[in-house]
Amino acid sequence: MNIVIPHIPTWVIKHPFWIFLILILPICACISITMAPRRMDDDGSSSYASVKNGVLYQSEDLTILEIDPEELVRMTQKAEGIIYIWAPWCAPCIGTLKHHFVKEFETDGMLLLVSTNYDIPNIVKLLGGQIDTAYVLSASAFGRNETDKLKGISQLLIGNELNYVPQTYLFDNQVISLRERKK
Repeated sequence: MNIVIPHIPTWVIKHPFWIFLILILPICACISITMAPRRMDDDGSSSYASVKNGVLYQSEDLTILEIDPEELVRMTQKAEGIIYIWAPWCAPCIGTLKHHFVKEFETDGMLLLVSTNYDIPNIVKLLGGQIDTAYVLSASAFGRNETDKLKGISQLLIGNELNYVPQTYLFDNQVISLRERKK
């Protein structure tokens, strides 16, 4: 019985760094994929089951309130402004909030930042010092699944089900319209 020993190319022997790259890079890629933020099936609302008066977090700089969809619609009937539906796991949302906040949300009216997720520590980290009040969409309206929340709130605001974030809506008293996503 002959044993076949595979031929090892000379470039591998001369340059072991390539072996390192070939073996290690796929492992690193898998790790980064598993660590990347993703949409959660559960919005984390169970941690805030005993919220009083809708206040989820309060400091000198920032107050985070739980808001139901009907209250959100009522707020749009009082003035004009922007509703920004976002999530703390959403990279484009985080980029907008960190780097383009003033430019993206330049408005003379109200600015309603509404998270679909109860990740309060990340909301505080992202919004602290930029805005006085932020909101988390109540789990009692559309359930704890974020996709259901996104579809439900878009259906309520504009009559179409959208299941992505960010969603930016412009409102002027009783007229609400979706601002198209930038390509």
